Amino acid sequence: MSVSSFFDKITGLQRKRERQQVEQYSDVVAAVSIGTEPEPEEVDRILARANKSVDDLKADVQRYRNRMAMRALAEALPRYQQERDEIKRKLDQLDRDFEEAERLYEEQRFPLESQLGEANEAIRTATNAREELVTTCEDPSLLAEMERIESEIERLGESNRDLLSQAAYFEDKADTEAMLAEREVNTGDREHRREKLTSHSKQAESLRRRIAANEKSRADLLRKREQVEQRMREA
Repeated sequence: MSVSSFFDKITGLQRKRERQQVEQYSDVVAAVSIGTEPEPEEVDRILARANKSVDDLKADVQRYRNRMAMRALAEALPRYQQERDEIKRKLDQLDRDFEEAERLYEEQRFPLESQLGEANEAIRTATNAREELVTTCEDPSLLAEMERIESEIERLGESNRDLLSQAAYFEDKADTEAMLAEREVNTGDREHRREKLTSHSKQAESLRRRIAANEKSRADLLRKREQVEQRMREA
């Protein structure tokens, strides 16, 4: 064997060993990265043979994990693209549906608005006719009855306005007496205040009952007025 061949063999063996050391170190990096912990003594030997430090291992593990994460994202790209295409398809369909709805809206709105205007005009005309039938009625008995009803409605309205004012007055007096009674130190004075409070409250309640009775009578008169108005329209 020549000297040259001898050194070639030695060089080949060294390269083979270097590859094995690199492969062993890479295996350790991969194992630690995925959570599989090799034996520390074995890792220490591999680091020594590969001329690597613990800091080198940490950096390579982090790099490996980063690449794993990027690889997972890259592999998910077709799925993301498919999801995007499906979302775009749905949005496009929504746009088409909206455009069709807008077209139908514009197509149907104008005729309906025209019909609404005609309906409102018909209602105004009918309402005016309904009112004019009452105002142009010349039946003396119906006119006299309507005048009596209107006069009584007005009287009840004026009466209730006056009664409401009186009721509010006595309710305010009652509130004042209640406040003063709480402040009285003397028992006799406090009882006197409470008696006045009771008196004012009863007066206010009596007035409220009269107001309610008037409202009932007024409601009855309003119904009668509507009945008379209907007779006037038919006269």
